[in-house]
Amino acid sequence: MIAASDSSVVGSVELKGGEKLECDAVILGVGVSPETSYLDKGMLEKDGSLSVNENFEVKGIEDAYAVGDIATYPYRGPGGGPDSKVRIEHWNVAQNSGRAVAAHITHGKDTTPFIPIFWSALGTQLRYCGHTPDGFDDLIVQGNLDEAKFAAFYTKGETVVAVATMGKDPMMTQASELMRRQAMPSRTELKGGVDILTISVPAEIAQAA
Repeated sequence: MIAASDSSVVGSVELKGGEKLECDAVILGVGVSPETSYLDKGMLEKDGSLSVNENFEVKGIEDAYAVGDIATYPYRGPGGGPDSKVRIEHWNVAQNSGRAVAAHITHGKDTTPFIPIFWSALGTQLRYCGHTPDGFDDLIVQGNLDEAKFAAFYTKGETVVAVATMGKDPMMTQASELMRRQAMPSRTELKGGVDILTISVPAEIAQAA
């Protein structure tokens, strides 16, 4: 970062290639790393996170579970493959994966995949669910982008692999549950105008957003 004529403020940021971007302020996101140095290296992923299975059970330890920022789990939702793994640093993912753990302890293995939901709370909330480990090839938008009130469906072939919403929170809750149950409409159906809120989902067992 390079100071302006006033040394107390930023004037520009110099990139690795030498290009300088003028700016009045800089926001630095330094991130965090899991504190797992006390654990056996065989239990950890390359980034230091704890490796768990699809039920959030710690590999190699009976009756031990891990959720939240520390846990990397295999993604089995739409678009996920046999080697797809994900670790999402958001409190809602930790909260919902805790519910999944409780369900597994009390009722046994759930055959439906865990679908992460998270969002940015800076200004108008942008909510997101799903995962795109292999990318997407189409984007279907329902609503008005200019008014920041829309649902965007990311598709791979005919399958919805992720959904982003703004100003349409009920659609996010519905989308995650339909993806979990593998009941999400196809790309063709969405392009035809299908409203996912018209699809019935038992409210008492819907995943919370």
